[in-house]
Amino acid sequence: MHLSHRVAPRGVIAAAVAAGAAAVVLVGTQAEVGSPAEKVTAGDAVRRWRLEALVRAGYEPWDALILSRRPDIDLHAATDLVKHGCPSRTAVRILS
Repeated sequence: MHLSHRVAPRGVIAAAVAAGAAAVVLVGTQAEVGSPAEKVTAGDAVRRWRLEALVRAGYEPWDALILSRRPDIDLHAATDLVKHGCPSRTAVRILS
């Protein structure tokens, strides 16, 4: 299936566009054009929530997308880094 045929949550699309991504694996894809809606799992909802929280904290969208997919990284520690002035990209390197 081609990514261009999928409808994604607005936060993921915004993150991908803002980051200038040519292609991105979509988090929490909700539906496919011309077919019944796909089931959105609890994991999808958590990743979407983490993505939005990281962007609100000050992460660049692409960096937030990377961290949102890492449940082993503490969200509070991640947001504290950028809230205290750490550049987004540096925070990703520290946390990874």
